[in-house]
Amino acid sequence: MTGRRFANEDGSLPLDAQLPDILAGKAPARRDEADRVFVFNSGMAITDIPVAHALATQAIALGRGQEIRLWS
Repeated sequence: MTGRRFANEDGSLPLDAQLPDILAGKAPARRDEADRVFVFNSGMAITDIPVAHALATQAIALGRGQEIRLWS
């Protein structure tokens, strides 16, 4: 599996937070600038839509990002 190099000595993967908690503001995405985020999404592709929507909504609310034209 991808990310085995991040495993603890017992082979378990460390889990600091789950994506729904981060998006809801219940858990921090990072504790400091040195933290790196590793995500393993083994779910169905349909989960990409609500996650992308939540991220886009938050970015718009914060005045971040840039609107681009996808089709002419």
